[in-house]
Parts: sequence; C-alpha cells; structure tokens
Amino acid sequence: AQETVIKRLEDLTVRLPYIRSLISYPDRYWLISRRFRLFLIHNNINSNNRAMSNFLCWIAVATVFSSVAAQTTLPKPVNIRITPGTRNAGFQITMPSGADGKKVRVTAIPQGDGLSNIESIATIFGTLAILSMSGLTPGINYTARAVVFEGANEGPALEKTFSTKGEVPSGPVRDIRRPTLTSTAVRLTWSEPSANHINSPGGITQYFVELRNKETSNRCGDTVHMQQTVSQDSRVVTFNNLTPFTEYCIRIYPENSFGRAREASVRSGDYTFSTQESAPGTAPVFTIIQPQFRTASIAWSRPTQPNGLLTNYILQYKASGSSSWTPVNVNAASKYQTFLSGTLQQGNSYDIRIAAKNSAGRGPFSGVITFVMSPAIDNFKVCRLNDSSAIVIWNITSEQAHGLGGDLTHVDIRYSGGDNNRNVRVKSGVERAVIGELDTENQYEVELASIWSEVAITSETSDEISIPSNTNCAPGRPRNIQFSNVATKSFDVSFDPPTTANGRIVQYSITAVSQDGRLPYSRTIQTGPAARQGTFGNLEEAVTYEVTISAENQFTSGDSNSDEVMTGQDVPTGPVRNVQLTKEDARTIRVTWRDPPYKHLNSPSGITRYRVTANMDTCNDQGNKKEVKEREVFISGLTPGTTYCIRVSPGNSDGFARPATAAAADQTITLPPVPTAPELVGVTATSNHVIIIWEPVDVEGEDPIINYNIAVQSDDTSRMVYNHSASLPTYYNITGLLPNKSYNITLNAQTRLGIGFDRLIEVKTFKGPTATITITGKPEDNKCSSGFIVHGSLVVVVMTLWLTFLFS
Repeated sequence: AQETVIKRLEDLTVRLPYIRSLISYPDRYWLISRRFRLFLIHNNINSNNRAMSNFLCWIAVATVFSSVAAQTTLPKPVNIRITPGTRNAGFQITMPSGADGKKVRVTAIPQGDGLSNIESIATIFGTLAILSMSGLTPGINYTARAVVFEGANEGPALEKTFSTKGEVPSGPVRDIRRPTLTSTAVRLTWSEPSANHINSPGGITQYFVELRNKETSNRCGDTVHMQQTVSQDSRVVTFNNLTPFTEYCIRIYPENSFGRAREASVRSGDYTFSTQESAPGTAPVFTIIQPQFRTASIAWSRPTQPNGLLTNYILQYKASGSSSWTPVNVNAASKYQTFLSGTLQQGNSYDIRIAAKNSAGRGPFSGVITFVMSPAIDNFKVCRLNDSSAIVIWNITSEQAHGLGGDLTHVDIRYSGGDNNRNVRVKSGVERAVIGELDTENQYEVELASIWSEVAITSETSDEISIPSNTNCAPGRPRNIQFSNVATKSFDVSFDPPTTANGRIVQYSITAVSQDGRLPYSRTIQTGPAARQGTFGNLEEAVTYEVTISAENQFTSGDSNSDEVMTGQDVPTGPVRNVQLTKEDARTIRVTWRDPPYKHLNSPSGITRYRVTANMDTCNDQGNKKEVKEREVFISGLTPGTTYCIRVSPGNSDGFARPATAAAADQTITLPPVPTAPELVGVTATSNHVIIIWEPVDVEGEDPIINYNIAVQSDDTSRMVYNHSASLPTYYNITGLLPNKSYNITLNAQTRLGIGFDRLIEVKTFKGPTATITITGKPEDNKCSSGFIVHGSLVVVVMTLWLTFLFS
C-alpha cells in the first residue's frame, strides 16, 4: 500500500491541483486529509487501520508542501493608492523590486450583505501596477485586497479599506404589501430598496410618497393628488378623503443623505389600486322636461359622484299638492331619458325628482322640479303667390313635435275648392310648402293635419283657412347698400328696408362671395328685421367681394340687391408651414420651412424674405436674428444643453408678418449637453513619454461617449491630436516627446453631437537618465498631492524596458 501511494503522489497533485491553494490556509488542512482518504478508497487501498491511514495522509500533505515550497516565493504589495468614484475606482499598487512582469489581483470586498466581490487583474511593470475597476455600488465601504499570483499560487495579501462616492437611491422600494382599502382611504406598507440601490453608507433616511392618477399602463400619471413624507423606521402611509370607486397610483421616492431618488429610477415600483364602491354622492340633474299632448319627455345627466357602477335610476313623480309618489325604474344601461305617459293630463301641474343607485345603495334624490302639461299647436297662414299656386307656412314647437305618444313624422296640407281636392304631405321639420294647380274661379279652403308615429291618436287637425286673392306675397328689394370700415380682413355693410313688405319682414339675408377664383369665399349672415347691417371678417386682402341682400317675410323671400367692395393690402397674415428643426451638433441648428398658404401672402410678388430668430426658452423677434431669402438657415454658436425657441417670420414688400401671426409656427428644440471635463487620476512622465490616467466621464441622455481627444503642444512644436476610443481603458501613452520640455495637454470627451469641456494638464519631460512620476489629486485640489524622483542609470534602464514593453 505504501509503495502504491508513493507511486501515485505525483498523479494526485496533478488530478487535484487546487490542493496547492489550500495549504496557505491552515484551517483547511482537513480538506487535504479528506480528499486523500477518498483517493485511498477509490484505489482499493485498505485504510481501516487509522494509524496507517493518517501516516499515508501526512505523506501526501508533506509532498504537496514540498512541491509548493520548491516554487519561488511571491512578493507582498507595498502600498495601495485608491481613487474611488461613484461606481468605479482606480488603483495604483506599489510593489517591491523583483515583481516586474508578474500579475497582481485586486479584489473589492463589500462590507455588507447582498453584494458580490469584484476583481480586476493587472501586470506589474517595474514596481508599479495600475488598474481600474467598474461595477461598484455607490456609497458602500469596501476592503481592497491586493495579492500577487502565479497560477493557483498567491503571495501575501495587502488590504486597504475605501468607500465609493454616494449618490441618491437608484431603485424602487420592494415588497409593497396588499393595501388596506375602503371607499375613501388606503393604507400601504413596503420594504426598503435592495442593497445595491441604496447608494449611501447611512442607508435610507426617509420616503417621499405621492398619490397620483393612474394611467392605462398600470403606471402613475402626471396628476399629483396628495403627498406625504414617511420615516425609514415606519414605512407606512395612509391617504384619506379619496373618491370612491376610483383608480389611483402610489409612487414612492426613497431618500438618503445625498437626496431623493430620480423619478425614472422608481417608476417601475408604481403601485395601482381602486377604492371600493359607495352609494352615489350626488343626484342626477334634469336637463329636459318637455310636456306634450299626453306625455312628458324627461332627460337627465349622470351624477357627478356615481361612486361605483350605476345599476338603475329611480324616477318619482306626482300631481302637485299630492303626497303619493309614483316610482319609475330606469335601467342605467339605457339612455338618460324616458317618457311619462298614460296618466298625465293636459293643463295639470306635476312634481318630479330622481336618484341614482349602484350596488352599494341609493344616492340622494334631486330637488323637486314642477312642470305643466300644455298641448298648443300654432296656427298656420296661407298666401297666394300667383293665379295657380299658394304658399302655406306653420310653426310647430319642439314640445309639440314629440306629442301624442310618439314623434311627429309628417304634416298633411289638404285643400279643396269646387271639384278640385288636393293633398300635399311634407316630412317633420319642414314648416312651409307650396300648393299648386289652383284656378281663379274657385274659393279654396286649406287645413293642416299633424301625423304622429304612434296611433293612440293619429293626427291633430287645425282649422280651415281660405286662400286669399292677393297675388304678391314677396317683399321688395332692400335699398341703399353702403360699406364702411373697409380693412384688409373685414368690412361692414348696411342698407335700408324695401319700400313694400307685403306682410311682415321676419329677417334679411346678407351674402358675401369672393370674386377671386383662387381664394374662394362665401358666407351668409341672417339678421332680424330691425338690424339691417352686418360685418364680414376673416377675409383675404386685396380681394373684391360681391355682397347680395334679400328680405324675407312670413311667406317667402323677395328679390335681392347687390354691390361690390374690395379689401385692403398688408403684410403676410399667415405663419410659415412645416417648420423643421435639426440638431447639426451641440451648438448648431438647421431650420427649414414652407411658405404660408397663398391666401396669406397678401402681395402679388409673394414672400420675398424671411426673418429667423432664436431665443432661449421663449420666442420673440429679438435675440439671435438672421434675415434670409431661401427657406433654409443654419444657426450656430448656440449654448449646448439649452432649450431654444425658433421663430420664422415671412415678409413681403410691405414688411414682415406681425409677431402674433408668426408665433403660430414657433418651434422649440433642446440642444444636447456636452460632456464635462474628465477627472484626472494621474500623470507619469519620462524623457520622451507622458502617461495620463483619468476617470470615465458619465453622461446623461441618449448620446454615449465615443472618443476621448488628447491634444499636445509646446511653445515651439506643432499641435498633436490623438483620438482614444471610449471602449478602451481610460489611460493613454503620449510618445515621441522631447526631453526636458514643457507641454500643455488638453483632454476632453466627445459624443456624437459634440466635444465636451477641456481638462488642461501642464507637464514637463525629464532630461537624461532620470524618471519623474507625478501623481495628482482630484481636479478640485488644484495642486499635486505627492511626487518622487528616482535617480540612477539602473532605474533608467528598468524604466525604459518597462515603458517599452508596456506601450509597444
């Protein structure tokens, strides 16, 4: 058995290589022992003898120890310099001599539950290793553990604590409990956000809770009904005085010492609910009560506080002075109207009231309304037009049109004289008709019959009237047409009445028609018999209009009289159309448009020029102004991240459109912000190299960082510009520099739409065999925080080899 074990010890270390890593942790030796016993059993070696088993096990342990001890001892890091950001950190690890070319692993271990370790690996060059780490959680304490490793072997570790910068919470609350609901109140509880969204060592301090309207997408709308602030210890909110049977949405904003969470980060945690039903809080309101021949048409509006799904309406009526109400149930699914019929008597007075009902109960009754039944149908009149025809006119009110148990459908005109009996039927709504085939020998009698759709009583017949012998029923022509206040867009017209009315003038018709076929216009004004004037507006400039006026009496319309008038001319009276704004870059806007419609040009030569203005936030005719002849302009030199209002004013030979006219086409556009200046982490200089290291720039909006631009220039050398892709690590080696030379270096970030603000770096290369390493503090320190110079030709050789290998 001993020979078999010794023969396979080497095979064991190959099959279980991770045992080597276990020996640096004495408390894990038992794992080696357990693995080796399993190995004995697997190879049919008798391990029943405990002493024999332990002896063989420790042979294996000793062998593994000797294998590891034979390897080169790995060095321990000397120092860790950490530059923490919000979600990232930069690390500069100082190593002892002899570590050049080895690998160093930095592990960020969060001091809290629910977060994972994050690792980053870098190669040591000389005595320095530089690396960055992203994916950290804001506002969290970390332990940075740096260790040199080769394969599964690790050297001694160096640890240092640091904290990422905090920010406002970046996630919603969790575990919103099912609320306690009534018809007018809600009570809600929740748990704090997940650990990776708290973003502050002090945790959540309080919550800002909004009660909003609900959108169809189960998210909160824009209307905020109520607000409350809730402590972290409580996490309970109650809203009272809610509307029954109404959908609401609650949005909760966690707050920490850095401020309140942004709306976009908490929207996914919106909680929607509906309050319970209660009896209607208000009564319906009557809109129509129409007494008719034997019925009353009743209509009402839906109550303003239904507080649930209405099931029916309860209508009650009684004779005025009586105490006994007659109920009528109306299904809420039907229209808000009904007919009361059968028991109503003509000329009697009635009281009526109404209430709404849902599944929770009946609401209050409305106030009592009193109405009187009245059947009257107005008399009709007849006028003879000529020897063979006459005109009949009548008037039926809306109440009469719905009488006799149904709707009026037709009116029959019956007339007879001698052996000549005639009947003319017209549809409901027409209140005049011409009857013909008359003669001069007979005396005719006319009667009117109203026909209803329901046949409880089929018709209501008027008295008979004789046709008069007068053959001129029409009024004469209006006289003395005069125009006044003639402007570019309007004019007034007045006139005198006709000399003969042949009855009673009931109205005048005044019609204006454009005589320019390209600008059609026709409008008729009807005035009362005493007005005899009218005003026409919204006209076109420099256009001739024909005005025609006629009079109408109770029988027919008379002949018309007409005259012409021409409007004036002025600046364009319509805005430009289809204004399009395009962001050329973060400081330039392209503006295009189309001319106003033809009717607004107001000049034979049309639009000849345009005035384009750009102003921050609000539009006016001042500010950044350009006058052009083409329908396109580029406005440059604007401020990134600013909202501009663009106004295009069309102009002709008489001037530019008035501000109120041009404002109808105003458009606004917000230029994208440019990135801030990168925050510098460090600068390293040699005789012909400069290495700069910076933090990635965070941007807001849709345009990510695509490049970093590095520009280098001295007093007597030309400017050199380098582009560094944002997908690469945030450091850059500037080569080809001259020894003992001062350089100005500018560093900025670039998006698709513009270049951000510059970070200025002043650095000087060394002369001869001396390496200078400058480590800067944060940009706001405005000074170097530390620095050192290493002398000696050996250091120059090492540094040169390191830089050549690093940046080749």
